[in-house]
Amino acid sequence: MGKIKLSDTLKFITDKLNRVAGSNFELELILAQESVMAGRPIRGQARLRCPNDKKRTLDFMTISVSGQVQQDGRWVEYTQSAQIAHDTELPIDKEFVVPILINVPLDAVLSEDGAVWRLRVQADIDRTIDPRAEVHFQVLSTGTGQLKREQPEEV
Repeated sequence: MGKIKLSDTLKFITDKLNRVAGSNFELELILAQESVMAGRPIRGQARLRCPNDKKRTLDFMTISVSGQVQQDGRWVEYTQSAQIAHDTELPIDKEFVVPILINVPLDAVLSEDGAVWRLRVQADIDRTIDPRAEVHFQVLSTGTGQLKREQPEEV
């Protein structure tokens, strides 16, 4: 008889529940790059695809970013979140796209090796459906000699 790790079981249950709770909505989270230098912004977008069955209301969308920052010589958890698009009518058979711009703190790296941060999006639809998406990205140290200095972007 094989052993099953509890974490694997919970992941399976969570994924299955999310598929049921998310109904046939698709929530996709896309980042423009897989890594960013500490102190610089990272861009992305959340894409919510709605089924073509009936009109729906997006109660709100929660966007959160988390990682660790150094404060007073100690590493502490850093989490910021925002709720957007309150009570928004979703178009039938269309995508609802939300641009994302996250300013990563300058003190967001643990060492010259960098750190891994998490970006998470959850949409609450018709007060019952809640599709979710999550991506991880690498935060690079600004002290690494091989990194090129980025030029400011024009808007």
